[in-house]
Amino acid sequence: ELGPARCAPRGRGAHAREGRPPPHLGAMLAAAQRAAMACQRLLPRGGPLRAARARPPPVLGLRPSAPGAAPPLCEGLRRSSAASSAGLPTSAPGTAPEASAEATTPRKPSPFSLRFAFTNKPFFPIVRNNLRFFNKHSKRKRIGKGMKGRGGTYLRGSRPSRKEGKTFEWGRPPLFRRMPRWPEAAMRHKRKKLEPLNLSKLRYFIEKGRLDTRYPITQRHLYESRCVRKIRVGVGLFNVNDFPFPYKIDIEVAGADQSSIDMIKAVGGTVTVVYMQKVVIRAHVKPWKYEVLPRTARPTLQMVHYLEKVKARGALVRYIKPLWLIEEERRLQTQLRELHGSEGSEVAEPMARAGAGPAP
Repeated sequence: ELGPARCAPRGRGAHAREGRPPPHLGAMLAAAQRAAMACQRLLPRGGPLRAARARPPPVLGLRPSAPGAAPPLCEGLRRSSAASSAGLPTSAPGTAPEASAEATTPRKPSPFSLRFAFTNKPFFPIVRNNLRFFNKHSKRKRIGKGMKGRGGTYLRGSRPSRKEGKTFEWGRPPLFRRMPRWPEAAMRHKRKKLEPLNLSKLRYFIEKGRLDTRYPITQRHLYESRCVRKIRVGVGLFNVNDFPFPYKIDIEVAGADQSSIDMIKAVGGTVTVVYMQKVVIRAHVKPWKYEVLPRTARPTLQMVHYLEKVKARGALVRYIKPLWLIEEERRLQTQLRELHGSEGSEVAEPMARAGAGPAP
């Protein structure tokens, strides 16, 4: 408990002579009350310490006293400490409750003072506008990792930092760049392949009744029966492990291998390889998309070679002969007539009627 000797003012100002507390003591008390209220906000709800918040904290009364007596500040501290220990109300003796309430009411700070203004901010504010930005700090400079780090070989010497590549020739163009390119190398990945059709799948669709063997089966029939999902360049027929095929059919495709041709011809059927350009095959599969059907194009030299190979396998081939092939056939017929006379004409006329001119 504080005694009157300890609470005696030590200053020599007017407030010490008149027995008044120093002017900054009220501000200190107000700050202490605000800190106590902020600490009470941090307490859990429903607890015993939070329940004490309903009682207002004891306010120290400041009253002038007679000279020679203890200052009123020390009396207020003594009464508040004794009342808190005994559980009694802290009011000055001989005063009415209304007067004591008026005397103990704290003075509100000026609203224009930033130091004593009332605020609703919590004691430890953690909100979005005062959080630390994780990407605002500057990163450590990494030496030798780009032009911002003083170049690639900074503090590393003049030696190369890694092994050269297998094709590196110290600055000059390497061998694979000096050599000319293969003209068709860039077009290898752009070549359109035929849509594959297995002979066993064709047999399955015939057995299910989705293809009729009484009529010639074209590529449009294969597309409409969903035997082939899409046709871009054509359908290529193939067979695996000489799978048997017991049905006699006449089928038209864009390509066929030796096994499928042999299996179909063994039962009396025919395989016809028809050359159609991309636009023509699209008009053949979906003719309703064209008001006027496009004309069939003549094959190129490479395609003529391919068609003649398929013809040598035993399949029938149908395409429009190019002009250079027609002229070549006429030239060969003329040479045969000149070499063999009448016998040459007998050989050349059947060749002209059959339209089977040899490939150049």
